[in-house]
Amino acid sequence: MREQAAKAVDEQPEVLCTLSADDASDRVDEWREIRRQALAVSSDSGVTRMMFPLVLERRVRELAVRERACCSFLRLLVEVDQAGCHLEIRSVEPSGDGVVTMLAVEKPNGCC
Repeated sequence: MREQAAKAVDEQPEVLCTLSADDASDRVDEWREIRRQALAVSSDSGVTRMMFPLVLERRVRELAVRERACCSFLRLLVEVDQAGCHLEIRSVEPSGDGVVTMLAVEKPNGCC
């Protein structure tokens, strides 16, 4: 029984950001800045959704690409319609849900 429990723990993927401490701090600042420009933000059941003015599409897409590169446990989807630029963020691992929720708050603390 202990072997099965140990194996289950070992098989759980790690939820980690590959940025250095300095780079992570800069990235948190980027999230804070772009979050301030959101027209709408919601967070529910491990999914954060933000809507931005269309003029921010390029910036939102670039940030999403960079975030995917350092936090592979996150899934970031950018879609555009007449209402604006929509960003959906979710974690593929339940242990990453806290990071997803953190991105929805106005003043996130911790790593991206």
